[in-house]
Amino acid sequence: MRSLVTDRAWLGVVGCVLGAAAVMIAIAGPLNPPSGAVSSTYKTLSEVEPRIAINATNTPGDADSVYKITASGSYYLTGSVAGAAGKHGIEVVASGVTIDLMGYEVVGAAGSLDGVSATAAGLKRIVVRKGSIRNWGESGVDLVTLPTSDCVTEDLRLVSNVSHGLSLWSSSVVQRCVASDNGGTGLAVANACTISDCTASGNGSSGISAEGGAVVRQCAAYSNAGVGIEVGPASTISGCTSYTNLSWGFLAGAGCTINSSAASGNADGFSVGEGGVVTGCTAESNGNSGFFIAGGGTIQQCTARNNGQIGIYVTYRCLALSNSSTLNGGGGGGSSIGILASSSGNRIEGNICTSNAYGILVTGNNNIIVRNTCSGNTTNWQLGSNNVFGPIVDRRSPGSGSVSGNSAASSLGTTDANANFSY
Repeated sequence: MRSLVTDRAWLGVVGCVLGAAAVMIAIAGPLNPPSGAVSSTYKTLSEVEPRIAINATNTPGDADSVYKITASGSYYLTGSVAGAAGKHGIEVVASGVTIDLMGYEVVGAAGSLDGVSATAAGLKRIVVRKGSIRNWGESGVDLVTLPTSDCVTEDLRLVSNVSHGLSLWSSSVVQRCVASDNGGTGLAVANACTISDCTASGNGSSGISAEGGAVVRQCAAYSNAGVGIEVGPASTISGCTSYTNLSWGFLAGAGCTINSSAASGNADGFSVGEGGVVTGCTAESNGNSGFFIAGGGTIQQCTARNNGQIGIYVTYRCLALSNSSTLNGGGGGGSSIGILASSSGNRIEGNICTSNAYGILVTGNNNIIVRNTCSGNTTNWQLGSNNVFGPIVDRRSPGSGSVSGNSAASSLGTTDANANFSY
């Protein structure tokens, strides 16, 4: 017979099991399903991929296109696109279209048209991203022939197209694109556009070209047959480089600002239109001039070095402040000039010019020249008549002794705060 203790233990186990079951039933909820038809919990294909594949069924082409997008929406490629003679790769005739190339290539053929093109007037808000567009008979991307505004192109490779790599109309954005070996301009945009983090190389015309009111930042232009980076009036260029282009490294219109940029190995370095401002830039080893500043412009804290002829050229009513111009003309050869002022009304202040044929050459009149230093030039100073300048103090042989300690007498040879120095 079981003992009383054994019976009690057994009853305790049974009680625990029944209690746990009751808790599980309470957590599980009611066993009876709700009334009505049972619906599926799976998502539809359009919910999983809420975009439209570009293919012969969804976006059939016509006489001048391989594929044609006729309605607003988001579209994507599922494979590369092969071009055909007399046809665009992807033609767009609707506003509000986003095209994701998904990393695929859009490849042209002999006699083909544009890779991606808007062919209806007045379109807006077209986006093209993430893929390669190459070898088209016209441009890689053309959103300008029939002007299409407020567009975006990003993460594109635009290679070996007969005309431009891409061309966009106003109020558009180009970012993280590479344009190389196109027959025309690499990246060409109209007014009030932004181009950032892009590279243009080996193109048959300019590398990057923008009309007025543009912003170009953190871009590089290399070995293009025209200008490296050119912009229209009231534009800004910052943090860019322009290297070994066959024309100007940078060509900017009136009222432009260029800062923290470098031009090297181009035919000429920087050209800025009237009222422009150039700050903190470097022009190195360009074939002719380093900087050309048109009327009313400012150049400050810039370096011109080893350019073929003129380091810094100011025309009229300009300010040249705290710049360095050295070794132009290969260290003083020929008629190289550190700073040239060819007209009137300029203020040349606080600059250093060394190892040129002429340090500071002023051929105009009514200019003011103060607080500059020249050293090692064949002719340190050549100033025409009717200019205003602080005393030019010759300190090439200062004759001062060494200094050790906390104080020493001045060896400047003058107390005039506006003095210029040869040293």
